[in-house]
Amino acid sequence: MRHMLKKILVIFLLVILLARTANAEVSKESALLAISEAESIVSEMQKMGFGVAYANDTLNEAKLLFFQDHYMASETLAKKVADIKDKAVNVNSLIDAVETRIYDVYSKGYNISEARNLFEAGIAEFRLNNYAESENIMHQTIDKLDEIEARESMKRLEIISEFNIFPLLLDYLWLEIILVLSVLIIGYRTTSTLGKRRIRKKLVKLDRERTLAERRIADLQRKYFEKGSISRMDYEILMERHNKRIVEITKEKSMLKEKLSAIR
Repeated sequence: MRHMLKKILVIFLLVILLARTANAEVSKESALLAISEAESIVSEMQKMGFGVAYANDTLNEAKLLFFQDHYMASETLAKKVADIKDKAVNVNSLIDAVETRIYDVYSKGYNISEARNLFEAGIAEFRLNNYAESENIMHQTIDKLDEIEARESMKRLEIISEFNIFPLLLDYLWLEIILVLSVLIIGYRTTSTLGKRRIRKKLVKLDRERTLAERRIADLQRKYFEKGSISRMDYEILMERHNKRIVEITKEKSMLKEKLSAIR
């Protein structure tokens, strides 16, 4: 009995040892795969023109952990290289957006020296591979640009409020009324002229369409009665379609002529 228990215990220990060995092999393969992918990512970052010092340091540390048989820690650290690349890409896009915003604000004639200094500091951090810090500074730059625009808007409102324009408007009220009436009259005449022109063009177009439909009817009659090249069913279907369109054109022309006579 005691001998049997010893056998069971030995088998149990062997099973545990084999399971641990299998897990270790799986972890080792996963770590190797993660390191290989990280190497590809670093190479891709170089091709994209990003600095890779931080990514390389992370990759080298993952390799060191691997050689020390710390496979899970090695895999975790190797996968961090992908996060570094994503951060670099996102911050690079953010930098482009901030640069465009700086140009827009500058084109309005505003003093953007504070925002520009922040932007240059963010660029410097980006070049040092400090992507998180660069991102933080870029957001500070956006906040500064918002502050500059808000400040300038307040200045314009203060200038407008200091200049009382209402007395001037009252003094030239008669001129303003004349200008408004002139614009309304010219606009009405222009609208009327354009409306007449559109209706006449539509009438011409409808006349052409009717002529074309009549020609097609005549052609159908020749094909059916003289040549016999189409069946009776096709003839009747096509004739009905063309005659229906001629009736529609006649109604549409009548409505357009009424509209034309109503426009002065």
